[in-house]
This record gives sequence, structure tokens and C-alpha cells, in this order.
Amino acid sequence: MSDSDLIKQFIDSGDEVAFEMLVSRHRRFIRRIIFGVFGGWPDEAEETEQEVLIALAGGVKNFSHAAEFTTYLYRLTRNKGIDHLRSLAKRRKHLVYAVPEIPGPWSPEQGSMEAEDRHFLYKVLNRMKEEERSLILLKEIEGYSLKDVAELMGIPEGTVKSRLHRARNTMIKTGRRMLGKDGEGNEMQRMEKDTKRA
Repeated sequence: MSDSDLIKQFIDSGDEVAFEMLVSRHRRFIRRIIFGVFGGWPDEAEETEQEVLIALAGGVKNFSHAAEFTTYLYRLTRNKGIDHLRSLAKRRKHLVYAVPEIPGPWSPEQGSMEAEDRHFLYKVLNRMKEEERSLILLKEIEGYSLKDVAELMGIPEGTVKSRLHRARNTMIKTGRRMLGKDGEGNEMQRMEKDTKRA
């Protein structure tokens, strides 16, 4: 059943099972976007996720089927995350981060990432700017094409390509600093190869 079918079923009859299926299908995507905004997974990220689901249940009837549902969901989730982050910033300066339990490979051909590498990658991303994190998460981890990332973020494809190149370089430099050596290890070597190909 397509996203559009599930949305129609939920709107027409209030079918909660259809809504749960829709959420289950996109939960990892939602969490990656929230991670991109927060730069980690603080306790408050759970609250943001709940706010997104509430807003989705109440606002999905306004979804235009002319657009991709993931585009709508990306913007809804990112906006909620930024709103929540601004609210937190007024109350306190620091967030306590944890490495999120968000399954998924670094790339389709690589398969599953070792837990240690995944932990290190999230620590690197945590030190990057929000837009750079989002680009890496969408393109490299979620596997979206440049065209899809451009549509999701609402920026030209050429801009995505140039910003992604800078984000990859930032990720490599940050990883090297954190390792305290010249980027030895599987993940750093792979990051460098990808950057040279881009």
C-alpha cells in the first residue's frame, strides 16, 4: 500500500492502523532529520519526535498529493526540530547527547556498519553544522540522490553538490582531528575516497 493510500485511508475513516503503518515506514527518516537538527540524540529529541507525530496526525489532511510525502515530512520534521531547539536554547545552554539507536547502513553496497564505526561517525556529525549534518545524513546514509536532496531541502541541485562536497571535507577534517592521526581506519579511508570521487 502506497503512502498516498495510507494517508487517504486515515483521512477518510480515521484508520489508526493506516497511520501507524505510515509512521512505521518513515520513523527512521524522521529520526535522522531530528538528529540532523540537534546534532545528537538528547532526551529532548524524543519530545520532538512526538510533536512531529502529533502535527502529522493533525496536518496530514493538508498534504498536497502533487508533492512527494517525504518532502512534506522532511519540512514538517525539520521545522519542529528547529522550533524545539530554539525553545531549549532560551532555557539552557547545553544539551546532554547520546548516540542514537538509528539502524541503517552507511551505503547500500557496504551493508551494515560496525557499531564502533557508527558511534564514531555520529560523534563526528555531532560537531558539524546543522545543514552539513543534514546533507550527509540524507545523501550518504539515507541514500537519496542529489535531485531528491535538492527537492527535500528546497535548494538547487548544483548547490547541493557543492555544499555536500564541503560537508564531506569538513567531516574528514573533523574525523582526523578526533582520531588525532592522519585518518587511518576503514571509515576515514572510505570518506576520503568518496570525497575525491565527488
